[in-house]
Amino acid sequence: MTWNLRTSIFCLFVFLVVPQTKAITIADKGSSDYVIVIAADASTSEKHAAEELQFFINKIASVKLPILTETAEPGKKMILIGKVRLSTVLNQVSNFQR
Repeated sequence: MTWNLRTSIFCLFVFLVVPQTKAITIADKGSSDYVIVIAADASTSEKHAAEELQFFINKIASVKLPILTETAEPGKKMILIGKVRLSTVLNQVSNFQR
């Protein structure tokens, strides 16, 4: 596993687990409101991380989350992988709301 892939997976883990004050449900009864979002110019490692996440969520919850680029207007519930411009906007909004 390359350093970038490890870093992407770790960042995803931290994003999903650490800042949350209550549990989130990514998938329930074979359906999900979530999508995986990568940058339009995502690196090979970021694409691989998204595919791995999609694969393992499918194995665990029997639901295949779509992988979309940030230009596809994916919706409200997103799992961001890598350097997605939207993450900068969300971080600024989050910091403003504190």
